[in-house]
Amino acid sequence: MACKTENTDVVQTLLENDADVNQCDRRKQSPLFVACKEGFLDIVELLLKTKPSLDKRDVHGQAPLHIASEGGHTYIVKCLLNKGANVNQRGRAGQTPVYFACCKGHIDVAEVLLINRADVLLRNKYNRSPLFAACEMSHIQIARLLLENGAEVLNRDKFGTTLLHTACKGGNDEIVKLLLRKNTDVNQCDNNGHSPLHIACKGNNRENDYLELNTCDERYREIVKVLLKMNADVTLCDNQGITPLNVAHVSGNMEIVHRIQTKQ
Repeated sequence: MACKTENTDVVQTLLENDADVNQCDRRKQSPLFVACKEGFLDIVELLLKTKPSLDKRDVHGQAPLHIASEGGHTYIVKCLLNKGANVNQRGRAGQTPVYFACCKGHIDVAEVLLINRADVLLRNKYNRSPLFAACEMSHIQIARLLLENGAEVLNRDKFGTTLLHTACKGGNDEIVKLLLRKNTDVNQCDNNGHSPLHIACKGNNRENDYLELNTCDERYREIVKVLLKMNADVTLCDNQGITPLNVAHVSGNMEIVHRIQTKQ
């Protein structure tokens, strides 16, 4: 409770009176977890002096370094690493600290983790790397950073989804262009037969039902334009026989319809 309320004096007094720094609550989180989540650097430094367990994992399989990375607390991340925290420790779903940092857009934290040899190739249980997280959440600077540090662009997750699919769904044409410059396959389909062009024509509808009307804003129109320029195959059918043109018709976006018809 003292850690959660940033009561540094009380934390100090309790530690001087042999409070158990590794005692956990029902979520299996020690006081260090609480201080890391709240971003209280002074309290984290106090707790670290008592040499608490840095590899202890909570009910979600996350260690304090995961918590600090997800919260974007750069200086706390540095402190934990300096005390020997495992930079590549996996959570219950296989996510590493750098995965969380990339998902939340914390580029400063990602840089610190990479300097400390975070492995950009490690994937979670869905076979998704940190670059997938950056593409999905449209964090272009982090995507560039990961590629500069050896991230691969030709991988697929357990559903057959490529990074290009993910970037098209995220609606960031700059990330799409970045991946295409890295020679990613513009026509590779996922397990449902969807090409990146299918995804872009679908727009920002997050559901799987093509028949559910959606809106396709300017971001997706630009992505379609980019894909067509890179010779995306407009005749590819998914597993239900649906083409990108069918998807564009359902979305009601006539500009995309005309572009595809012109390409055909």
